[in-house]
Amino acid sequence: MKKWVMIIILVAVLIIGVIIYALVKGGGSFGFSFSSATIKDAKSCRAVDEDKNPTGITSTFVPNSPEIFIWFSWAHTMKGTEAKAVWIYEPSNLIITEVSVVLEDMAGWGSFALTCPTTEDGWPLGDYRVDIYLGDKLAESVNFKVILPAGVASDCEKFNGVASDECYFIFALGDKDDSLCELIIESIPKNICHAVVTNNADLCEEITDSDGKDDCYGTYAISNKDSSSCEKIIDSTKKSRCYDNTS
Repeated sequence: MKKWVMIIILVAVLIIGVIIYALVKGGGSFGFSFSSATIKDAKSCRAVDEDKNPTGITSTFVPNSPEIFIWFSWAHTMKGTEAKAVWIYEPSNLIITEVSVVLEDMAGWGSFALTCPTTEDGWPLGDYRVDIYLGDKLAESVNFKVILPAGVASDCEKFNGVASDECYFIFALGDKDDSLCELIIESIPKNICHAVVTNNADLCEEITDSDGKDDCYGTYAISNKDSSSCEKIIDSTKKSRCYDNTS
C-alpha cells in the first residue's frame, strides 16, 4: 500500500475523540411500525447548544475546526432502536469510524460529533459523508467538506507532503484543472486526479498497486456517476460501496 493511502488511514486512526450525544426531547404514544421509523432532519454544524439544538449550521469546515457535529432528529421509532453514524472520507472511500447509540424515545433529537485529529494539519481536506442508520436501514446521509480558509489553489503552496497533495487534489477536481494534478507528488493520487479530471478511467490501469487502482476506479466512478467503472474494482467492500454511491 502506498504512503499516501497509509497516511490517510493513520490520520483516520488518530481521530479518537468520539463524542456521542443522544439526549432527546419529547416522545409520545402514537402508533407506528418499524418500517415507518425516519430521520426527520439532519445537518452538519459547528456546535450544539445546551438544549442539544444545532448552532453554526454549515457544510464547510476548515482543517483546524475543533469539532464537527452531525445533528439529527427522528420520529416513529421503536424504543431500543439503534441509531448508527458511519463517518466516511470520500476521496478514498475510507470509513473513519462507526458509532451507535440506542434511542429510548419514539421521537427526539441529538447529535454525533468527532474532535479534530491530533495532527499538525488537522482534518484532511476533501469531501466527507456521514450515513445515519436506524437499525439496518440507511435513513439519511449528510455531506460536508473541509477546505482551506482562503479557498484558492495557490494556498496549497503553504502545505508540505501529503497535505500539499490533498490540497492540489481537491482543487484540481473542483476546478477540473489537469495542470493542478501535475503538482501532486505521490503517484497514486496524481493518477487518480488525471483520470477524473480528464474523464479517462483507462489511466487507472497505470497504477500497479491493487488498493490504489481500486481507489482510482472508485473515485472516478463516484465523481462521474459511472457505475460501470465499479465493476473493475477488486475489493468486494469497495465495489459494493462504489455501486451504492453511483446508483
